[in-house]
Amino acid sequence: MQFSTSDTQDASSPSTEPMAASSHEAPPARRGWKRFLPAALVLIAGIFVGGIGSAGERASLNQAKSSLTSQVSTFQEDVGTLKAQVQELEGKLTAAESERDAARSEQQAAATDAETLRTSLATVTGERDRLAEEKAALDVTLEEREETIASIQSEDANVPLGFAGAAASDPAPEQAPAAYYQNCTAARNAGAAPVYSGDPGYGRHLDRDGDGVGCE
Repeated sequence: MQFSTSDTQDASSPSTEPMAASSHEAPPARRGWKRFLPAALVLIAGIFVGGIGSAGERASLNQAKSSLTSQVSTFQEDVGTLKAQVQELEGKLTAAESERDAARSEQQAAATDAETLRTSLATVTGERDRLAEEKAALDVTLEEREETIASIQSEDANVPLGFAGAAASDPAPEQAPAAYYQNCTAARNAGAAPVYSGDPGYGRHLDRDGDGVGCE
């Protein structure tokens, strides 16, 4: 049985066409896992980057914690310094209050002394005024006596000479012995107090203030 070439080709063509189709379809089947390769790489990169990010965050947190710890330590030192300053200021305030109280006490004492001095000044002023009045009265008395003495002397100068000679020829009356009083009690007992200057029995021991009147 002989077959022609065309028959051979016709008979073999059905078997060769499926084989050709299978040879063209095989590569897509082998390249199927490559479609997932980019997604896998992205996933791996994300995991890697996430790990790196977590480590970076931990480092940042540790650094922030260290900074906060340093700041807390600094704040504690500042608080200690402020407490010391407050204690120092409280001590100064206590000392200032003590000085203020002492100054107030001194001021009160000074006010009391000033009041005492004012009272003393008023007393001295009153005494001075009283003495001034007494002096003025004594000056008036002295002027009156001087006028009296001047008047007597003027009358004596106008006495006639004959009368004066007659008066001179008459014997002088006996003078009573000069009186002497040991003290004001004796002068009062003798009825001579007060004793004026020029009167019998007058003496400076009876006139202590020297105003010319003894045993006032």
